[in-house]
Amino acid sequence: MVSDFENYAHEVLKAKGIKDENLIHAEVTKALKESYGLIYHAVALDVEGTIKAGSEEDIPERILKLIEKITSSGAYILFVTGSGSITVRKILDQIKNVLGESSASYRKIYAIDGNGCRLFFLDKNARTHYRQIVQRIEEKIGEKNYRMLLSDLDHIAGNFEIQEKYCGIRLVSKGQLADEELNRIVSSWYDEKREHYDRIGIKVVSGCWSGKRTYDVSHTDKDYALSCGVNPPSGQ
Repeated sequence: MVSDFENYAHEVLKAKGIKDENLIHAEVTKALKESYGLIYHAVALDVEGTIKAGSEEDIPERILKLIEKITSSGAYILFVTGSGSITVRKILDQIKNVLGESSASYRKIYAIDGNGCRLFFLDKNARTHYRQIVQRIEEKIGEKNYRMLLSDLDHIAGNFEIQEKYCGIRLVSKGQLADEELNRIVSSWYDEKREHYDRIGIKVVSGCWSGKRTYDVSHTDKDYALSCGVNPPSGQ
């Protein structure tokens, strides 16, 4: 008899575009069963491609209702995105509309942009604040290394729009090539100087923004973001 966990595992793999093979399906099913039996005090949610499709502007209504239910239970929610402050502020505005005037729930909502760049949070009056988690990329790796990185990226610039961000550089696909080919191009570029990039702490994280494949080149990633403290400054 097929369980609900097994059916949901099929849906998860399909949504993620992962081949639904027996071994990986069994692993996802096991993870779902184990997760269901735990008590959570906080939930971290990826944004693009997870709680909303990459081409969607807003979080779907059914997800917003779940978020309201989670905060009402007393748990904290942390949104993690590779996008910048504009995306985060849109998310927080949606959440504020759902929570209404519940100041207690406001304090349970956090968001991190740039895969670990800045921490955003709401005060009891629903005003948005943020604090920096990491240094600007130029400060972290040094101006010389940063200029070399930009120069290296010129070799693949024909396929991407290159955007300089506070904590990194974002490559946005121009939509001319399939994702598999874009992955190959970026992987080959990184592998050429992997030893140097590893030494200065540069990572590449793939994602999706406005329906386009993206690659964030920075010294942060979602693992780093989740390892950061989420306590806002006192008095907020």
